[in-house]
Amino acid sequence: MRNITLKTLLTMLLLMMISMTAIIGAVSIFGGLASKSNINELAEISVEQANTANRMESNLLEMRLRMLRYEEFSRLGDDELTATALNQTQESLDSSLVRFEEFRDINVDASQRRFPYFKAVINGFEKLVTPGLIDAIEVGDVETMRQESQRLSTLGAEFSDSVRAFAGYAVERAAEGAGDVADHHRERDDLAGCDDHGAAAGRS
Repeated sequence: MRNITLKTLLTMLLLMMISMTAIIGAVSIFGGLASKSNINELAEISVEQANTANRMESNLLEMRLRMLRYEEFSRLGDDELTATALNQTQESLDSSLVRFEEFRDINVDASQRRFPYFKAVINGFEKLVTPGLIDAIEVGDVETMRQESQRLSTLGAEFSDSVRAFAGYAVERAAEGAGDVADHHRERDDLAGCDDHGAAAGRS
């Protein structure tokens, strides 16, 4: 059963990394087009936030894997591997907290369209990373960490959905920005065409 859980988490991590690459690639393409004009909320950092949210999720999945390894090595009585797994779990937790602060520190207010997506990621992270989890990892409380692993498994999908929704919004905004740029270029070309026709008529 534990092996199935490990395989599931590894699969989730791989799929999440593939998804993150695709999303950031799409945002970069559209964002490159949109950045040629002054229109974009994207320039206002939706892309950076989407990237940070994905990395935050990656850190949490990594932490969950390392928690399982810590439990397993503790059960086997391997002190050296147990200590290593605990240190690695702490590192993953610390990295996720750093990403969370980076994500939260970007100014987003309730008037912005991305606010509900932003708030869902914040709330989801705070449900996952509780003071109880932080304390259990800090002291290496095996039993509490086992219970926390089960809780994380239950809530993890909801958090992943909120991250995907935020990243999807960033792609949507980027596409809208790129569309606005294309419309602007068409309008400019139409006006230029009208000027050319008028000049030709004046010469004839």
